[in-house]
Amino acid sequence: MTFMDQRPDAVEHPAMRDPLQAAVSQPDQVVLAIITDVIGAAYRKPGTMMALFADGSSAGALTNGCIEGDLAVHAASCLRTGQVMRLRYGAGSPFFDIRLPCGGALEIALFPRPDPAVLADVIARRAMRDRIALRFHPDGHICLQDSQPTGWQGAEYVVDLPPDVAFAIFGEGPEAAVFTRLVQSAGFRHRLITPSRQTLDMVAAAGCMALLDERLASPDLAGVDARTAVVTFFHDHGRELPILRAALAGPAFYVGAQGSRQVAARRQSQLAEAGVPAADLARLHGPIGLIPSARDARTLAISVLAEITDLAEHRA
Repeated sequence: MTFMDQRPDAVEHPAMRDPLQAAVSQPDQVVLAIITDVIGAAYRKPGTMMALFADGSSAGALTNGCIEGDLAVHAASCLRTGQVMRLRYGAGSPFFDIRLPCGGALEIALFPRPDPAVLADVIARRAMRDRIALRFHPDGHICLQDSQPTGWQGAEYVVDLPPDVAFAIFGEGPEAAVFTRLVQSAGFRHRLITPSRQTLDMVAAAGCMALLDERLASPDLAGVDARTAVVTFFHDHGRELPILRAALAGPAFYVGAQGSRQVAARRQSQLAEAGVPAADLARLHGPIGLIPSARDARTLAISVLAEITDLAEHRA
């Protein structure tokens, strides 16, 4: 099994559940609520979805609890009529008694009883990490298509569904272990490959996906795609060079390696001497992280994860 086959452990809180995955189980009893526009500040972005079920349960969230109760009432009506419904909350809304603390406004569309075959296709395509989108028609019909930007296209609304970010991590010691545990706790797909049994034990206890490779002669980049970040955490920087060469030749959207500015400059020279093209070298991040000169494993882990997720968000 590669890290691309993983699924994060199920999270019981409704706001943390995947709305599309949840909708598959009861497609005839669910309404998909979608943020179609944001005016001013908001908790979520356009395209965010929530599943609201006839029994009052839900999956996902559109706000921090400001409107979900009222949405459930409208969803029940939507199920009864079978008609698409459009709502506005916040500034300019007819629901003057429901306020958004952020001060903005949300446009939301409700789509009852999505086609179960389309939902099943979405789940299957997402499992394969395909770039896909859902197109919502004004009559309530939905269809699956290749990736397109989220937003209105005439009277139809498109929601882009890029694969989740995944992490291929190589390294040893506290930095590699803490970063892997942080990624795992956030629910990201991941895999750590380490030459250190001690490091393996440090992450295995937290339920992380990790493999022992004491030689690292042929770095395993199976499953790495354009939504994967490859990160190395070594103090013996010679071990990272074959990994970085292989990663820079592949599709990973982020390739980075731990080390100081001096280490990063030396690494660039060594990779250039090894024949790595200048265009690939330009993709290599180092020093890594948004916080300059992080001096402990936790700060470094948070700093690097923030850098990667920020880049992923802008490249979605």
